[in-house]
Amino acid sequence: MEESEQGLREQLIAAIDAMSADEQRILLQKLGEQPPRERRRHPRKPYFTDVKYAGGSHIYQDLVKNISLGGVLIETRRPRADLSIGQEITLSVPFSRHKNYMRIIGEIVRISPHEIGIKFKKVLRYPDDQPAPAG
Repeated sequence: MEESEQGLREQLIAAIDAMSADEQRILLQKLGEQPPRERRRHPRKPYFTDVKYAGGSHIYQDLVKNISLGGVLIETRRPRADLSIGQEITLSVPFSRHKNYMRIIGEIVRISPHEIGIKFKKVLRYPDDQPAPAG
C-alpha cells in the first residue's frame, strides 16, 4: 500500500473511531446503499452463444455468458482441470447470427468449477460464412 493510501486509511479509521455508535450505524447503512464498484475498464454485456476454444491439446465447446471489449466469460459444462490461470487459449466466437466468426487469442484470468474468465490479447476477424478454426 502506498504511503498516501496508508495515511488516508489511518484518517478514515480515526474519523470512524471518533463517531458515536449511532453515527457508525448510519455510515454503515449509507455505505451499504452504494452500488458496487465496477473494476472493469469495459462494461460487460450478456451474450449467450456457443464458443469453441482450444487450450493445450484439447478443443472444447461451451457457452459464452457475457462479453466486453476486454474479455469474455465462458460457462463450462464441467470443470476444466487441465486449464490454468495465465494460460493462453484460442477462441472461435460467432457473431452476426453465426455468419461471421472472430478468432480471439486470450489469456485465462479466472477459473471456477463452471466458469472461465478470458482477457483478450488479440482479435482476428474472419470473412462471412467462413468459420474460424478453434485451434
